[in-house]
Amino acid sequence: MSDEKSTSSARTRVWVAVVYPESLPKNWIDILDETSIPWCCSPLHDKDIDGDNKPKKAHYHILLHFSGKKSIEQVKTILAPLNCPPPQICHDINGNVRYMCHMDSPHKYQYSPSDIVGHNGFDCAQYLKATTSARYDYIGEMIDFI
Repeated sequence: MSDEKSTSSARTRVWVAVVYPESLPKNWIDILDETSIPWCCSPLHDKDIDGDNKPKKAHYHILLHFSGKKSIEQVKTILAPLNCPPPQICHDINGNVRYMCHMDSPHKYQYSPSDIVGHNGFDCAQYLKATTSARYDYIGEMIDFI
C-alpha cells in the first residue's frame, strides 16, 4: 500500500503540518485556538538550509493532538483556513516536538526549545525531556567535571 493511500484512509489522533507565513491569515493562531484542539507550534524556521546550502522557505511546524481519531479529510477541513499543504500522520509525538527545534539533528540550525508554544493545554515540556542516552551523557560529563 502506498503512503498516499495509507494516509488517505488512516484515522489517527495526532497530525502534523507545515505552514508558511505568507499564506497564513493574520489571525491563524486564533483560528486554531478556537477549535479547542490541543496543538503546538515550532518557532519560525527561517534559518534552515537545503542540501545545496541555500536557504529554505520560512515555515512553522504544527502538531495537532485530537482526543479521538480523525481522518485526513477532517484535518484538512480544520486546516483549510491556513492555506497549507496536506497534513501528515504523526508517527512519534516526542520526535516531532523535538524536531521543532532540531534537538536531535545537530547538523541543522538549533532553534530554542523554549520557543515551541503549546496551545489549548498542550504540554510541550513533557516531550522535550532528555533521552535516556542523553541523560547518561550528562551524568558522564558531571562525573568528568567532578
